[in-house]
Amino acid sequence: MKLKDIMTRDVEILRPYATVQRAACKMRDRDIGFLPVCDGDRLVGVLSDRDISVRAMAEGSDPTALLSEDLLSSPVVYCYEDQALEEAAQ
Repeated sequence: MKLKDIMTRDVEILRPYATVQRAACKMRDRDIGFLPVCDGDRLVGVLSDRDISVRAMAEGSDPTALLSEDLLSSPVVYCYEDQALEEAAQ
């Protein structure tokens, strides 16, 4: 089985200039806890609901502030849709 057989195709993304509040709203509206952050076609990081709660809110950050490199999880480990599940798991 390949990743394309189980992956979600309609992926919601964030842009690096999005706010923390916008990210949280997207997560709420889509009932998800993880968003890739893309600058054009380049994946620059990922943001999770835990990143928002622990890295941003626990440190007293302004939710209307722009995303920062400190908030994103990076570097990103990724796979391609034609890879086997077993290979991706490794």
